[in-house]
Amino acid sequence: MHHEACMRLAIEEARNAGTPYGAVVAMGDDILASAGYRVIDKSDPTAHPIITVIREVSAMTRQTTLPGYSVYCTMEPCQMCAAALLWARVGEIYIGLSADEEDYPVRHSRLDRHDLLTRSSPMIMIQRGLLEQECRKLAADFPVASP
Repeated sequence: MHHEACMRLAIEEARNAGTPYGAVVAMGDDILASAGYRVIDKSDPTAHPIITVIREVSAMTRQTTLPGYSVYCTMEPCQMCAAALLWARVGEIYIGLSADEEDYPVRHSRLDRHDLLTRSSPMIMIQRGLLEQECRKLAADFPVASP
């Protein structure tokens, strides 16, 4: 049930940002950070939710790596966010809507983000489809969205 609560918070962050993108970082039962897409309002092309929550938790814990932490994201991470997850060495990632789904909101890059996450070391546990229907609705509600 905790996994669903974390994803619901990510969905709420996405809705509040007016995009389909939201993320949460948790350690065990503790939610440490949550964010929505803030690229436009911060005038920062790196202000994706995953980057934002990694920055917040790293600053809070004064750690540059986050092994054992869980990241929940409404949409599959873009290549930049996937690389940040690898550099942060998070323990697990829960994804709502996968990039290979027909209604995924952005298809501007041919770089395979799934390949990046699954072929890297150390291995990160990845679970897809957490609250997928709710995340699919986000994609439908915000069809024109930047990555």
